[in-house]
Amino acid sequence: MNLKSILYILLLIGYQVQAQSTAHLRKGEKNESVKTDWLSQVNGMMVSQKAINLPYTAMHIDGNTISLYQTKFIINSDGFPKQIGTLIKDNTLNRDSIINLIVEPMHFHFFITPKKQEKFVAGNFEFIDQQANYISWKASNVSENINMDVQGVIEPNGSVTYQVKVTALNDVNFSNINFHIPMNKTVTTHLLGLGIKAPLRPDTVKYNWAEKYLANGVWIGDRNAGLYYNLVSENYKRPTSGAAVKNEIPLSWQNNGKGGIQVNIKGSSMLADNFTGIKSLKKGEVIYYNFNLLILPLIKENQFNK
Repeated sequence: MNLKSILYILLLIGYQVQAQSTAHLRKGEKNESVKTDWLSQVNGMMVSQKAINLPYTAMHIDGNTISLYQTKFIINSDGFPKQIGTLIKDNTLNRDSIINLIVEPMHFHFFITPKKQEKFVAGNFEFIDQQANYISWKASNVSENINMDVQGVIEPNGSVTYQVKVTALNDVNFSNINFHIPMNKTVTTHLLGLGIKAPLRPDTVKYNWAEKYLANGVWIGDRNAGLYYNLVSENYKRPTSGAAVKNEIPLSWQNNGKGGIQVNIKGSSMLADNFTGIKSLKKGEVIYYNFNLLILPLIKENQFNK
């Protein structure tokens, strides 16, 4: 089996573990007693799935750190990932060690001009619920022109679901809106997605939503660790277990073809820059910039040599 096939299988596994965790969503929606807000739907559909599938283990909270199978997931005060550390086998030292997937917290930029951006004040971070099979949290961030409400859910298999609700406090024009994932360069040898099929990650990857193919997700990693993420709309629902995966254009991210994704080295990181291009909002207008993460399991070293 070649590397390309292995990475493709990993992505399919990623979709499946997400689907298995949310298989009760559509059933729950037929029940009129189910609450309609996003987080209640996510929490409600997971409550009925109390068992944790092996090899995953129960999750624990210590401050802003969530410990799960082979992973430390640290949440920043704004609700976004501050650090993701995954356990790897260090054959040189003959012991296990933690490798960090990102070099700084994931974050948004809302640019008024190329040199001026919204400055957020983070507040009201709190964990909402902790069950055997999920932990959820929320945070509010406010700037001069927008309010950004963040809600997240993590599951024992390393699947993370984010809702990012942006409400305009005034009429405002943005020259660009960027969501940055600054990955550790040492774990970005390979890339799959965004039209790239070669095993090794090119120096620069550019994707625009106006491309003829739809690619709203990408896997970046190496033999020790990896991170898959995809950008989704507010109406996105993960497929039920065994269902075919169907990509849909997230209109907020696509922004009439002006949005896109670029992955390249920037400073000390391999930066995944998810951008929208020019965007205008009227006072009171609401828009969502939702995304999902999947912290993928270890890959055996000999698999890369086949």
